[in-house]
Amino acid sequence: MAYYVEAILLGILQGIAEFLPISSDGHLAVFGKLLGEWLGTGSINPEDDNRLFLMVIVLHLGSLATLLVVYWKDLLGLLQKPRLLGWIVLSTLVTGVLAIGFKKAFRDMFNSPTIAALGWLVTAGFLWWADRIRGTTLTLEEMGWKQAVGVGLLQALAPAPGVSRSGTTITAGLLTGLSRAEATRYSFLIAIPAITGAVVLEVVKPLMGMLLKGQSAAEAFPGVVLNSTTIPPLIVGAVVSFLVGLVCLRWLIAFVVQRSLRSFIIYLVVMAGLTLAWQFFAPGLFVTA
Repeated sequence: MAYYVEAILLGILQGIAEFLPISSDGHLAVFGKLLGEWLGTGSINPEDDNRLFLMVIVLHLGSLATLLVVYWKDLLGLLQKPRLLGWIVLSTLVTGVLAIGFKKAFRDMFNSPTIAALGWLVTAGFLWWADRIRGTTLTLEEMGWKQAVGVGLLQALAPAPGVSRSGTTITAGLLTGLSRAEATRYSFLIAIPAITGAVVLEVVKPLMGMLLKGQSAAEAFPGVVLNSTTIPPLIVGAVVSFLVGLVCLRWLIAFVVQRSLRSFIIYLVVMAGLTLAWQFFAPGLFVTA
């Protein structure tokens, strides 16, 4: 039951945080650690080192499904806009080339709430920078390779917990001339290939190895215990993430476009401060007997 409670709570968190510039990965890293200690899921299988990272990827699969359902008309419309589609591909390639070399390092970071807190401070810095930018008016129809490359470069930082993908890409869009609304729209359009790539690398590729190469689950997903106890909660978490995102997505995007980024900056700084205080002064506070 503890696994299901953990999956549901993290699924709700993912469904909301993915579409705000506050880093869903950072929230999952920190609250995943807290819930692991509170519910005992972090100590049930001591050898299960990478389970939280796998859960993060699976929960993102729910967010990906949300984006596909909500933006399916926009995605079909891209077929009539080959220039914009080309910029999305370019941004994705820039991100992929830079991020894939740090794949293992990013995975290891998910076990450290301290790194997530530092990532939140980095995101707050980006948002502070973005909030000072005025007079950007370019539309997606007017954007060029500079905007595509700039967004792709900053998106490469997003796999680090605490560094918001939407926060960095919106900032990059604003820095290169896109309006707030258009930078936000582009951010969510390129989220689809970015999340798809992560799911393929971390879930689909290992599953294909199991099917085609006869690998065991332990070989395909090293450091993760997969059995009848741990797999169903992953599925439940992805479904919850999808449903919560489906309800919240359009409202959350409107909130990001219309509101000052200062509220997000303050929130991130406060969360980072609380997390660092927890890690340095009371790291075992939530450990149950």
